[in-house]
Amino acid sequence: MKKKTIYIFLSLIILIFAGYTIFPHVVPKYFSAKTFKNLDLEVKNLSLGNNKFEYVEGQSGEPMVFVHGFQSTKSYWVPYFKKFHNKYKVIAMDLPGHGNSSRPQNQKYSLQALSASLESFIEEKKIDNFHLIGTSMGGGIATIYAHNNPDKVKSL
Repeated sequence: MKKKTIYIFLSLIILIFAGYTIFPHVVPKYFSAKTFKNLDLEVKNLSLGNNKFEYVEGQSGEPMVFVHGFQSTKSYWVPYFKKFHNKYKVIAMDLPGHGNSSRPQNQKYSLQALSASLESFIEEKKIDNFHLIGTSMGGGIATIYAHNNPDKVKSL
C-alpha cells in the first residue's frame, strides 16, 4: 500500500512537470488573468501598424505606466499592481516580442525602437502627465521615453 501511494504521488509530480514543460505559458497566464480580475484590472488589446499590444489597465486614478524588462511580461508587475491599483490607474503592456504582444518580423528590439513602440502606445491611449516606472531593460526604455517626452512624464 505504501509503495502504491508513493508511485501515485511520483506519477502526479511527473505529470505536473511534464504538463508545465509542454505548456509553460498556460499556468502563469491563468494565474495572471485571475489576479488581474481580482484587482479590477482589464486585459485589453491594441493594434498599431504591424504591432498588436496586449496590456492591462486599471479603472481610475492618476496614470502610472509600467515597463517590464527583457524576457518578462506585464505580469511581472502584479505585486506592484496590488499596492497601487486603488490610488492609480495602473497600465502595463507586453512590449513587442514579449508576452502576448506580437512579434513582427521587421520589428527592431533596440532600446530606442522599443521606446518608440512605448511612445506609439502612449500616444494612441492619450496618456498624459503620468508616472513612468521601468525595470531592467524597461528602465532603459522608460529613461529614453522620458528624455524624449519630458512634458508628458510626471515622474520617472
